[in-house]
Amino acid sequence: INHVSRTGEHIACDREVICRCIVAWFGSLERFEDHVRGKVRAVLVQQLMRDAFSYWHLAQVASPTIFAYLDILASRAREYGWHSGYAMRPPLLFIARDFIVVLPTLMLVLLQLSYKLRKACDTVLKRLLFSFLLVFLGVIMYAGARFFVTLCRHFLEDEALANVVVLAVLSPLSLLMWWCSPRAESELE
Repeated sequence: INHVSRTGEHIACDREVICRCIVAWFGSLERFEDHVRGKVRAVLVQQLMRDAFSYWHLAQVASPTIFAYLDILASRAREYGWHSGYAMRPPLLFIARDFIVVLPTLMLVLLQLSYKLRKACDTVLKRLLFSFLLVFLGVIMYAGARFFVTLCRHFLEDEALANVVVLAVLSPLSLLMWWCSPRAESELE
C-alpha cells in the first residue's frame, strides 16, 4: 500500500513494519500464526476463564458487606462498650464468615453456572429468565448458609461458637470448591 504524506512524500506502511518485525522475531508469518493459535490462545483463555475471577477479586466485590457488619459492630459497641470482647466477637466472625468464605464461594458457583449455560440463552426472554434464576439461586444459597448459622446457634446456644463452627465447616467446603473449579485447559480440548 502506498502511503504518502500531505506533501507527497512516501511514508512507511505500518503493516510492512509489523510484518518485518514478526519475521525477525518468529522467522515467518506462518510460525507467528501457529504461535498465536497455540500458546498465546491457551494462555489467554486460561487468564480469561480462571484468573479473571480470582478469589481475591470476588472478595473485593463482596467488600460492601463489611459496611453492613460495621453497623452491627458499632451498635454492639454502644450497647456493651468497645472493650467488651464477647460482644465484639460475633460481628467480627460474621465478617470473616460472609466476606472471606460464603460470598466469594457463592459468586464462584454462580459465575461457573452462568459460564456453562451461556450458550443456552439465545433469546432475550431466556437471558432474562436465566438472570432471574441466577439471582434466585444466589439468594437460596445465601439463605442456606444463614439457616446453617441459625441452626448452629440454636443447638450451641452461643453466637460466637456457632460462627466458629460454621467457619470450620464452610471453610474446607469453600477451599474444595475453589480447588475443584473447572480449569481453562479442560475447555480448550
